[in-house]
Amino acid sequence: MDTIIHKIIGLSKPEDTKDLCQFLSGQIARFKQIKEEDMFTYLAQLTPEDHCVGYIYMLEGLARGAELNNLRAFGGLANNLLLRGPPSLIIQEKKRVYKIATQFAEVCRMETPMAGIFPLEIAIAKITRSSPNLLTPLHKDHILLCILAKCYDTAYKSTMVPKYELEPRTKGMSIQDYLLYYYYSGVVCCVLKKFKDALFYLQTVLTAPSDGAVSQIQVEAFKKYTLVSLLEFSEVKQMPKQSMASNTLSKFRNTVGPAYSSLKKGNIKSEGLKKAIIAGKRYFEEDDNWGLAKQVLAAETTKAIKNLTKTYSSLSFADIAELTGLKDEKEAEDKLAYMIEDGEIKATISAKDKIVIFVQDEPGKEQKLAVQLKDKIQEAFYLSAKIKELNIKIQSNIAFIKRKRTQKARNELNPTTFGRGHSGSHPVDEQLRQAIERSRYEQ
Repeated sequence: MDTIIHKIIGLSKPEDTKDLCQFLSGQIARFKQIKEEDMFTYLAQLTPEDHCVGYIYMLEGLARGAELNNLRAFGGLANNLLLRGPPSLIIQEKKRVYKIATQFAEVCRMETPMAGIFPLEIAIAKITRSSPNLLTPLHKDHILLCILAKCYDTAYKSTMVPKYELEPRTKGMSIQDYLLYYYYSGVVCCVLKKFKDALFYLQTVLTAPSDGAVSQIQVEAFKKYTLVSLLEFSEVKQMPKQSMASNTLSKFRNTVGPAYSSLKKGNIKSEGLKKAIIAGKRYFEEDDNWGLAKQVLAAETTKAIKNLTKTYSSLSFADIAELTGLKDEKEAEDKLAYMIEDGEIKATISAKDKIVIFVQDEPGKEQKLAVQLKDKIQEAFYLSAKIKELNIKIQSNIAFIKRKRTQKARNELNPTTFGRGHSGSHPVDEQLRQAIERSRYEQ
């Protein structure tokens, strides 16, 4: 093993990176068999700054999942790599870095979630520095640690960077990474009461392409989607028709149980919905959704008060209680104070006179909305250009064209389609050449 360490140190110059990777590729199985304490001793002779590639290969050999015993020591080494490793080499070996970082996140989850947030942020920044809209396996770990550490604002800031690109499966990305990132993002927005954003993230989970099977992540997302949709729209919004088959949506409703499926046709003003929520309290609590369910119960009163702000400039607590069905003046005052604190209405309370004075929208709000709309339009243009660029790359990809031609040839040989005028065709190679020429012309 000392020979390997000397080899790593000797080949850690930039011009020797290729030779070092070839050498270390043959040592992977050996690294996984060496005892933990010995690996820690050997790694102590290396640094992420000077021997990053060797450090990554050896640390990957320690990322043994449940078999890892010294969690704290591994966490310290992984922390050093993520913070101090050169970005170019982190990107070069990012598939291995993802495995190490995932184990690091698991260690932090069990030990101190807060400790893993900053190192993962730095690692994500290094990997996505040339593609800031890239979604990686690290994003879901970062959001989860933020949730566990109750750093919701930090998580929300991360989710606000649009994700237009996905790390390919060959680099370690999985459908589970994709679903969990958007599910956790939805959870963060629920906590921060940013329900429109939450609906977007949860809907992204529910409309993810699948072969008809329903993931447990999607089931949990549908439970939250049902409650958040009721909060935001007073009804359970349907999925976009073009993105999901109706039978798949039915599977969600059949899987989540009666406590949620009974809400699909409810109106937030109906007594039936309130009874259904109270009756399903035990199930909502088991799913950690009782907080959302209680907000659904309170939503009717909240919306009633919001409607009053459009009609009246001021009202007494007694009038508020009478018009919204609250128990008494004290409950009306508490409800108003809660809504003002949360920013749901703009008003001032006079406890002495027992009245509330509603404040009109601040000047310049329309201009702010216009700026926001302009930003959204620019984002849409950027996304459209990105999709067009990806489409051109796919259409001119030789492997894609060959697969398409092969599929066409199979269809022509199918007994059900054979003999239907498929004559005079060119050889496959000639068709491939013509397709590539056409795609180049389109560019």
